[in-house]
Amino acid sequence: MLVTILALFLFIQLLYLISYKRNFNTKSINDILSFIIFLFLIVLFFFRNEDFGADTQNYLNEFDEYCSNPSGYIGVDYTYKYIFDLINFLMLDSCHISWLIWIWPIFVIGCIFLAITIFRVDKIYIMALFSSFIGIELLTNALRQGFSIAVLLLSFCLFIKRRYFLFLIAVTISFLFHQASILIVSIFIISRCSIRIVVPSIVVGVFLLFATNILDVVPWVIEFKKLIYKYLPYADEDFIIRIISIINTLCLCVLYLIVMIKSHCKDKIINNIVINATFVCCIASIVPYLGFRIIYGVYPLLLLLTYCSIRNYIGRVSSYNYLSLSICINIFISIMWLCGSSHMNKIPFVSIII
Repeated sequence: MLVTILALFLFIQLLYLISYKRNFNTKSINDILSFIIFLFLIVLFFFRNEDFGADTQNYLNEFDEYCSNPSGYIGVDYTYKYIFDLINFLMLDSCHISWLIWIWPIFVIGCIFLAITIFRVDKIYIMALFSSFIGIELLTNALRQGFSIAVLLLSFCLFIKRRYFLFLIAVTISFLFHQASILIVSIFIISRCSIRIVVPSIVVGVFLLFATNILDVVPWVIEFKKLIYKYLPYADEDFIIRIISIINTLCLCVLYLIVMIKSHCKDKIINNIVINATFVCCIASIVPYLGFRIIYGVYPLLLLLTYCSIRNYIGRVSSYNYLSLSICINIFISIMWLCGSSHMNKIPFVSIII
């Protein structure tokens, strides 16, 4: 059913892009049809099978343990406690385990909807994000990072609006949900620098870190290397996830650069961020587990920043078309993943949970 909905969504976007090329103004029609299809897609997420998403069952088990003793629950790490406290609060302290499947997409989508409303981003942004493989993962598999990225996206919108105090609060909350958020913020800060500085520095840094012992005198380096080496034997377990995630990010990067080049426009800062952040994702994608966590955090923010760049330098129509093209690319990748994975084919997407 998920593949059917995505295919219909893809068909609508292709019709819009073809009609736009022929000078027909069908944006309003596309908005309505896309919203209807996307709304139906989101409803499906509320009733998805708990086996769809490798970690969903683990989160349900952890939440079950939390509900048995909320005050005494410790969890795998501190983030579980904060997330489950929030989820239980949203459930009005009822701690209904099966409701986790519903609260999850409601919070993530609701928070991102609030963010783009504050920043006056086209609502089609949400459709572009959650039609992607990464967006689907944030709603079905990566609960903690889904919550974290939703709040982090809100924090970026607050930063752009120069609400710096609220930005710091939102970043802190995001960190409470997932530690990777600080790493994501750091990547975007560093990525503002010139690609002539960042890319060579990363290459040299990686070489010195793993090919020599020069940096071992730095206190945290040895522990970091141990962490990386610990995950390497499990490279096969999430190989496909890392490949699909980086393909999604590379496609976004290439699409943005093509749009800007064809329009003879250049946003120097965003260009640096896009190329540098994508390069970091490519390097990170080599590392199991850590790689896709970084990409999951970078992609939604890159999608937002590239959209804003095109809107500011070329215009709203071009930025809207950019998101529509992104939807087409994202859905194509998602369908290939869903149809090509024997594991996904065995699991029905929808399951009514009572």
